[in-house]
Amino acid sequence: MNKNWHSTLYVPWTPSQARNTKIGQEGFVGPYYDASNPAMVTIGQEQTMNFTSEDVGPFWLTAEERERQRHDREVEIPEDKRKERHKVKKELIPELMDTEWGEKEGEIRLWKMTHAELAKMAQASSIDIKITPTTTK
Repeated sequence: MNKNWHSTLYVPWTPSQARNTKIGQEGFVGPYYDASNPAMVTIGQEQTMNFTSEDVGPFWLTAEERERQRHDREVEIPEDKRKERHKVKKELIPELMDTEWGEKEGEIRLWKMTHAELAKMAQASSIDIKITPTTTK
């Protein structure tokens, strides 16, 4: 076991850290390699794990299905399926920052507070702490 794996510092992996691999010879591509399949890498090609908007894929979708799924879209929630929920910190903090108390405390201080503390201050400032979403992504 490597003691460095358990460091207290968490450094997230970023796409720029993925290394590219040049496919050098037949053995690099595995037993299921089919040179006639345009979706597979070819010998001499560089394989990358960083995907861009110009990449074609997934290969099993048609071009129109790919384009339709490329972007996030908001969908209306039917009236009978809408449920009230508590606002999360990300929703409470901007509203609290518009109050005198929020300006005095500062945004960084608000982010360090618990959700319960923020909800209590929101109620004291007459800010609704519940929301009924009408759309979803």
